[in-house]
Amino acid sequence: KSFNAQLSIDDSFTNRIVLGAIQNARVDISDDDDVQFDIDEFIKVREDNKTVIVCVRRTNETTQVYNVKLEAKENTNGLIAHDPEDFIAMNHTFDFPPLKTEVCSPFEIVDDEIALEGNETFIVMITSVSLGANIGVNTSYITICDDDIIEAYCEDYHVNESNGSVTVCLMKDLETAVDLNVTFEAKQTTPPDALSQVDFMEEVKMEIFSAKASNVCTTFNITDDLIVEENESFEISFSVREDVILECNNSVVTIIDDDKIYVSLDREVYNVTEVPYNFTDYLIINITGQTDIDFLYSLNITFTDGSATRPMDYSAENRIYPIYVGNSTLRVPFEIVLDTVDEPLESFRVELTVNDSFNEEIDLWGAIQTTSVFIIDDDDVQFDIDEFIKVREDNKTVIVCVRRTNETTQV
Repeated sequence: KSFNAQLSIDDSFTNRIVLGAIQNARVDISDDDDVQFDIDEFIKVREDNKTVIVCVRRTNETTQVYNVKLEAKENTNGLIAHDPEDFIAMNHTFDFPPLKTEVCSPFEIVDDEIALEGNETFIVMITSVSLGANIGVNTSYITICDDDIIEAYCEDYHVNESNGSVTVCLMKDLETAVDLNVTFEAKQTTPPDALSQVDFMEEVKMEIFSAKASNVCTTFNITDDLIVEENESFEISFSVREDVILECNNSVVTIIDDDKIYVSLDREVYNVTEVPYNFTDYLIINITGQTDIDFLYSLNITFTDGSATRPMDYSAENRIYPIYVGNSTLRVPFEIVLDTVDEPLESFRVELTVNDSFNEEIDLWGAIQTTSVFIIDDDDVQFDIDEFIKVREDNKTVIVCVRRTNETTQV
């Protein structure tokens, strides 16, 4: 600022005082009040904020408008935030009016949804201020606090025993900044169901969960024992670094038993001989395979009349038969009825079926399901004639009779 000073002589002295050449002077006032601009040295911001506000403050009052320039760029030290993956490098230039002591400007940060990347830092600098103003703290270290929460989750599995193995996976919902070490452990449930070393292999496996992968898997062996049994379960537990949230502690693996036992009648044709007394004979059902389960009410035996009929020629009952643990055969009784009648060869039919509710455990594939039983008649028919006959000559004829022993149905 400045003002002017002027020298003049009172009129009563003009005859004696003469003005020199310099009659006017300008007085300049030099301002010694420095203006300084500062920025916050350290700022922390959550990544999901997506912007960070950086404020510049001015010390001392002023009547002037200053032009301030800020620049966001990568830091060269520490855990570096990168442009454009973590923030957007840019320049902001703005006017700082006299009436304000603080002016703020936003800078963009990237919410990248990458977990476990840790806190990262970039810088915002005051690169210039107009009118020669002083710059105090000129650099702000912006720390982006990673707030991405990673969750890992699993699921239960059902696998056929005949597969011989099961593949189990752990999934995650976000990409991570680093690979993860994951431990899978196969073990018995509490209380035990599937037994270690009998139904599955109890073991521990380590796998690398790649940063960009959505799942990591490993395979455990199960035993295909060929024994029909109930479905059995074991579990797979997981362990991973503490900052990963496990939505489930384990996967339950249910081994679906797909073993079968096979049943069949032992032949397609039975020949039985009628004897002189009632007797019981048996059809044989062969059972192949092992079972740990009793199958009650599982097999149907149906007798159907043919030329032999019930109750005249045979006696039998349609029945449902069980299969018990340890059975290798079943005996199905039927009875031939004694008679003394000579008759031709007669037969009836026997059919083996499985109740529908047991179709998954009991199989008739390739089996003899129908048997024909033939009754061989052993009632002999004998014909006799009188050995000696006397007749009068005047009878003119003689009657000779033939007699049959036993009844018959035949001519």
